[in-house]
Amino acid sequence: MPFDLMPPGTAMEHPHQQQINALALTLGTLVGMLQQKGVLRGAEVSQVFHVAEHLLAEDFTLGHEMIATVRDLAISIGGATERLAASRHEPFHGGDAW
Repeated sequence: MPFDLMPPGTAMEHPHQQQINALALTLGTLVGMLQQKGVLRGAEVSQVFHVAEHLLAEDFTLGHEMIATVRDLAISIGGATERLAASRHEPFHGGDAW
C-alpha cells in the first residue's frame, strides 16, 4: 500500500491520492524552507494557508485536512533544515560527508 500523508478515512479513497501526496510534500517542503531561511515570517505563512483554505471549494473537509498536513510538514521541515544547517558547523564524526 502506498504511503499516504492524509489521515485515514479522508483522502485515502480519493482517486488522485498520489498527486495529493506529491503536492502536500512539495508545498510543505517549500514553505518550511522559505520560513527557515527567513523569506516567510509566521504571519505570512499563516496568510498563505488562510488563502489556500478559501481556494479549496470542491471538498472543504478534504482541503482543510490537506492544508493542515502541509502546515505540519512545513513546520517539521523548517525545523529539520535548521538543525541540518547547524550540524554542518559541528565537527565531523565519521560517515559520509555532505
